[in-house]
This record gives sequence, structure tokens and C-alpha cells, in this order.
Amino acid sequence: GIASSTEFRSASATVGTFKVTGNSIFDGRLAVGTTTFTGSISIQSSTAAATGVAGIYQQLLLDTTVGGNFQFGDRMLVTVSSTASTTAIGSFIRMIDNTSLANTVHGLQVQAWSGTNAQGENTGIVGLGRTFGVKGITSGEAGGVAEPAGVLAELRNQTQGNALRAYSATST
Repeated sequence: GIASSTEFRSASATVGTFKVTGNSIFDGRLAVGTTTFTGSISIQSSTAAATGVAGIYQQLLLDTTVGGNFQFGDRMLVTVSSTASTTAIGSFIRMIDNTSLANTVHGLQVQAWSGTNAQGENTGIVGLGRTFGVKGITSGEAGGVAEPAGVLAELRNQTQGNALRAYSATST
């Protein structure tokens, strides 16, 4: 790849802004907005904008020309190869709200309803597991705006569907 910079900081120099065009290999760790390395890529940032993004903003295009394929916006493979029992977590998100306001805080929000296509299946989250597909646990402490529940199912269509549908082909 082609790299250019007006400010780039490495272990031995400070140069400016770092830009890479094409395929490149970055051997080592990358810190953005911090000098503390806590992972391969460490980011420390903030925003006060009404619709600001403090971390990573992506706009990706999946352009299928042949049916029956799988395309991924992002894909991560995590292999657990422990020799002792452990708790392995593929992705961890922690939202911290220490205010006393009636905030709506979502640890993860997935929207699969944008666009105009009403054919096929649009699913926000699919959970597949050997024990549980989806598991909801609550401490029940934040009941100021809504009644706490381990799982909440809401239907916003008055003509078809179920708020919660449970199905088993083999269990009785």
C-alpha cells in the first residue's frame, strides 16, 4: 500500500496524520487518541454532538449479483482453545450510566428494518447456541419508566404477528 502522513506518531517519531491507500500490513498495535495499549487496536475518544460517533463509523455496501451467497458487513471468528474451564465472551459491551436522569440506554441496538423491502425475513438478532439461543437476565432495579423483565417482546403491528412466539419441533 501507499502510506502518507502529515502527523503520525510511532515509537521513534511524531509525524502527523496517517493515511494508507491500498493493501497494507501494520505489524504491531495501533492506538488512536491514547498512548495506552489495551488491545491490538485501542481507541479513546468522545463526542458531544447530537448524533456524534465517538468510536468507529462504517458505511459498508453488500452488492450481491448471484443468489444463495452469504455476505458479511463485519465478521469475527473467536476460537476458544482452553485447557481448563473458562467463561469465554466473543464481544463485550458495557454501558455505564451514573446519572440520575431517565435515560434510555441500549447496550446493543440492531435495526434490520431500514429500507423498503418487506419480502423475505428481516431479523434484528439471531441467537444460536447449544444451551440457549437467547438468554435474558435482569437485576430488576431500574423500574422508574418501565416494569423490569428478563425478556420483553413488543408487537407494533395490529394486523398480523405475535409479540412472542415459542416453538419446538421435538419437545412436548
